[in-house]
Amino acid sequence: MDAIGGTMWSAPLRSPSMLTSIRSATAAVLFAGVLSAQVPPGAPMPRDVSLETTLPATGPAQQRMQTGIAALKNGNFEAARQHLFAALEFHPSSPDLLLELVCASSDNLDALSQWTERYVRAATDEKGRCKISGPTRKRLLPIKPAAKRIKDAQVLSAKRVAAVLELSRFLTKQKARGKSALPSTSIRRRLHPITTSSTARSQRS
Repeated sequence: MDAIGGTMWSAPLRSPSMLTSIRSATAAVLFAGVLSAQVPPGAPMPRDVSLETTLPATGPAQQRMQTGIAALKNGNFEAARQHLFAALEFHPSSPDLLLELVCASSDNLDALSQWTERYVRAATDEKGRCKISGPTRKRLLPIKPAAKRIKDAQVLSAKRVAAVLELSRFLTKQKARGKSALPSTSIRRRLHPITTSSTARSQRS
C-alpha cells in the first residue's frame, strides 16, 4: 500500500516477462510460503497478462494518463500522481504508466525510489534484464537521483529472476525424479536475502 501525496493506493505489480516463469515455478510451492514475499499480493494472476501490462491507445486509462502528463507539464506533481494512480488501477504493471509516475515523483525522493523500483521490475525481461531506451534515458536525465535508483533496481530485478529460474529448474528436476517439490534448504537460504529485500520494500511502501 502506497501513501504518496496523502493518498493511499494499492495494486499488485507483476513484471510481464516474469509471469510465465513465476507461474510455473511457484505453482507447487506457494502453499509452503517459500515465495510469499516474491509474488506480489492481490488477486490471482489473470490468464490474460496483457490486461495488466499493456496500456491501450484509447480508453479511460489512456485519458487519465494524458491528464496526468498535462498536470506534470504544468509543474503540478501531486495532481499528476493522482491521475496516474487512477490510470494504474486499470493496468498496474504497465511500464509506460510506471515511467510516468517516476517522472511525476521527481519532487519526492521516497516516491521516486518506490516508483523507480516498480518501473524497472515491470520492464524487466525473462532473462532479468531491463534495458533503458535512449529516449527514456534522455527523459530521465533531468531527474538526477533517478540514475542510481534505476541501477540499484536493475540489480535487484536480475536477482529476482535468477532466483525464480533457479527454483523452476529445481522443481523440474524434482518432478522428473518423482521427488517432493519442496525446495532444499540451500535454495531457501539463497532465496532468503532476495525475498527479505522485497518484503522490506513492500512494508516501506
